Amino acid sequence: MKHRGAVSQIVPELLIDTPRCRIRPAQPEDLAALEEAVSDPAFPADLPLARMHRAGELKAWLEKCCRHDGEPRLRSLTLLASPACIGQIGLFPEGRPGTYWLSYWLAPAVQGQGLASECIRALLDRHAQPGGCKRVVAAAAPGNARSLALLRRLGFLPADELPPRTVIPPDHPCLTLDLLPAAGPRQHGRAAKLSRPAQGHHRPGAL
Repeated sequence: MKHRGAVSQIVPELLIDTPRCRIRPAQPEDLAALEEAVSDPAFPADLPLARMHRAGELKAWLEKCCRHDGEPRLRSLTLLASPACIGQIGLFPEGRPGTYWLSYWLAPAVQGQGLASECIRALLDRHAQPGGCKRVVAAAAPGNARSLALLRRLGFLPADELPPRTVIPPDHPCLTLDLLPAAGPRQHGRAAKLSRPAQGHHRPGAL
């Protein structure tokens, strides 16, 4: 199903389709959906996006993320039936070669359907290739049990070595997933099954 509007201008090679969603590079027009998400009471107030929203910096941050050569750092999620942004996934360099922070949020109206798991799996599968992402790091608010459960279902385990935290609060649980292209995505020496969507729930707040 073909989307209309600005989405049609995106290079097809940068699109990732899952059974129910399209993952595309983020666009400035996604600002309204992003602001609505971070304004939700369920979005942890101490996370970077919430702080940027309060400081009036969210628009500039999104516009910066939309400028990229090659693979985008921030992607927006839509349903196949509509180009409206329902969430976002980001892979941002952590500082060490091959290591990236995973961030994500999903609109409350579409939570509880396994869409976040489906899209994160597809994005990690795309980046599990030689010269790409080797380790993914993710954190969630201490009380965000659903987001932590989502990460564990994807194969993330508690970090054996805490990465430098420049924007993530130190009390947020940190988990990691190793992607080893030679044998497919793996978690600390054990296979991580990322090719099959898992059903689950999570609140917005990992970004």
